[in-house]
Amino acid sequence: MNERKKKALTKLIGSKEFGPFHAIMLTFSVVATVCVIAVAPFASFKSMTLLVIAIIAGAVFESKRFIGSWRKVGVLGLGAYCWSFIGFIPWKREEVYNLAVHIDLWPFYILAMYILNLVYLYREKVTVALGEGLTLLQSFAIVYWFVDYGFADSGNIFIKVIEVVGAMLLLFSVYNAFTPARLSRNSRFILSLWSSVIMAFLAIDYIYRVYQASQIDNEPDILDTIYIGLQYFVLGTSGVYIFQNISMLFGFLPSKKWGLFSEEYIDSMYELKQQHIERYSEDQVSIRHAFVCTLVAVPVFVGNYYLKLLPRHIVIWLLILVIPYLLSLFDYFENRNRG
Repeated sequence: MNERKKKALTKLIGSKEFGPFHAIMLTFSVVATVCVIAVAPFASFKSMTLLVIAIIAGAVFESKRFIGSWRKVGVLGLGAYCWSFIGFIPWKREEVYNLAVHIDLWPFYILAMYILNLVYLYREKVTVALGEGLTLLQSFAIVYWFVDYGFADSGNIFIKVIEVVGAMLLLFSVYNAFTPARLSRNSRFILSLWSSVIMAFLAIDYIYRVYQASQIDNEPDILDTIYIGLQYFVLGTSGVYIFQNISMLFGFLPSKKWGLFSEEYIDSMYELKQQHIERYSEDQVSIRHAFVCTLVAVPVFVGNYYLKLLPRHIVIWLLILVIPYLLSLFDYFENRNRG
């Protein structure tokens, strides 16, 4: 893509600073919002408003770490909000237009547009480096997910094969996390690919569960409202990671344009493999961190499996988001005690 086209595309999807183009988008967003309010039932609009706020808050909370400037975050959010109205365009095979369905899907359109803008404008900053600690946590999470769904009791041969392969990769993750074994390029590629597979399964399940959740307007209890809003907030915070991992996994699938053995496909596979290797850190995870991760994650997963205090998708994503902060807090107090 030449420089002129790139600048035009950047302007189209949302630049990093507020300008005349964004003033137009702001005007359009206000007018479009008023139109939706005018035609939407009050109950649907109430639900939509709370969920939109929750999912935007989650996306803003996490993206602020990458962008650093609230001004740029606001511009990015405005662009995403404006382009999300594409979701109200009738679908190709939608014979009878159902506004309620489009309203239910609107938060997902906002998140999708926000992630696309974020990844395009800040690709280098949002490329999250993986490490042995995160892969270990994800491995525990997918085992809990697999067992809690009841797949471990299945007699299906295909499920059994997945179970054996998953167990081998879990042991490989544990071995690398708790030993000083050097991470070769092949090891980094395997662990990065394993991480993408885990995140793809967990993300698809989470998005499905969130969409199927009861609407807030049908839940008068404040705790139920907070519970549903929390799911959308977590989805907003984890959206960019979900997008990255799924794209780096599905990128291995052959396209209609390129055949399985074409030179273009082989070259793209090599480039994608290099991306997996480069994003995986060569640094050894601290044994203390590995123990802390295990001592927090395993009891929580086992306890929730038996007690059913929270749905599995909530527990999994909360730990994936919270444990890195706990480890940072652990390091802070450890360094302060040494000082």
